[in-house]
Amino acid sequence: MPKRTNQTVLETSLMRWEPLAVKNSQGKAWIKTLSKDEENGARTLLIKFDPGFKQEATTSNLPMDMFVLEGGMQYGNLRFEKDTFHYRPGKTQFGPIDSTEGCTRLVFTLGEGRESPAEPVFIQDVKQMSWGADLFDVTAAKRGRKTLRMDEDSGIVVRFHETWELGSRGLQGVQGLHDYQEEYFTLEGAFWDYLEYVDGHMLNVAGSYGCRAPHECSHGDTLTTVVPTRLIFRADYSTSKEPMNVEDAAKKLDDKKSKPHSEGGHIPVVPPDFTE
Repeated sequence: MPKRTNQTVLETSLMRWEPLAVKNSQGKAWIKTLSKDEENGARTLLIKFDPGFKQEATTSNLPMDMFVLEGGMQYGNLRFEKDTFHYRPGKTQFGPIDSTEGCTRLVFTLGEGRESPAEPVFIQDVKQMSWGADLFDVTAAKRGRKTLRMDEDSGIVVRFHETWELGSRGLQGVQGLHDYQEEYFTLEGAFWDYLEYVDGHMLNVAGSYGCRAPHECSHGDTLTTVVPTRLIFRADYSTSKEPMNVEDAAKKLDDKKSKPHSEGGHIPVVPPDFTE
């Protein structure tokens, strides 16, 4: 079989901004495609509007989760700033858009045919939300998470994570395999993550994007934090047997150690085996 290399982590800072044609708009827009599903059209994107960009009101096609990375814009009667989160249902009107200072967003779309809630979600400043328990720190003293959106019908969960303590979390020396789709985008900081595809560790920094398909590419081995981190996670549990909420997931964490690796269990990390 042909060789395979890392297919889960993308350094988006090394990608070029491509021109994006936006109907009924003034100014320039740009795009970076981070991942896509060829079957249903779902994509994860970075979208940037130059200062002065304007767009007339229009109707959306696909359901969309978006998080503002830089800048801001007026979005109909909503004001988007850095750290604004918005879930926009499909087939709904939005806009007009007016971005005086320019705006860069992280955007996740659902594919054609996927069910999604009809009610929008708008959080103007995620930083103002209270911290909830983390899978590896239920006291939220060293690590914390905020659930931005959880929909049990579609299986989509979007969360904001921060890690404040340097060093390693639990489960040192083991790797895990998810039975659900997981994506993440590193907003700030730096951390090491083990990747099965390369028998080694990769440094994730601001702009690193990860995408793990179900039952593919183990990772883990402590997720050692080098610089305090901020991340956006989006998981698709539509085909998963794992619990979506943190409390139930924490209870099942120890059970994974006895599960087969193919079912989401843990196996030890071993040094690379190579003789020249």
